[in-house]
Amino acid sequence: MGYLVKIGNNKYEVIKPKSFKKEERLQEIVKNNPEIIPLEEIDENFDPLLVIGREFTLESVGSIDLLAIDVTGLISIIEFKLEKNTDIRKVVAQVVEYAANIWEMSYDVLDKKVQNYFNSDRCEIPDLKNKTLVQAVRWHFNKTKKEECVEFFSE
Repeated sequence: MGYLVKIGNNKYEVIKPKSFKKEERLQEIVKNNPEIIPLEEIDENFDPLLVIGREFTLESVGSIDLLAIDVTGLISIIEFKLEKNTDIRKVVAQVVEYAANIWEMSYDVLDKKVQNYFNSDRCEIPDLKNKTLVQAVRWHFNKTKKEECVEFFSE
């Protein structure tokens, strides 16, 4: 099976699905291009995501592969599993446990963890250095809304 992808200038290309031997490579691709997650298939009202953590450590429960937020403050937990990991119940339980841990976390703790990510080498967006979570969401809002306006007027 292949996927039809629009490249630009009315050019289309069929690409083949790819499996990954290591989760880290896929994490890196999605971290740098979160727009490839087809959120509109879940809900057409989803806004573009901003990654606010990679290997986001939660006390005593593990690490979230990618933690993201949209401009409305909706937090998304993104977990990657290799094809050989077929126990879907265990994966769902893991995500629910992560969500419960985030839910119980104070804003100050979340903000501190996010700032640590922004100021680390794992975050490759220079504009996020030294930003708080609120400042980052505001920056993301301004960036994505400008892109939407440009896209809207260029059609």
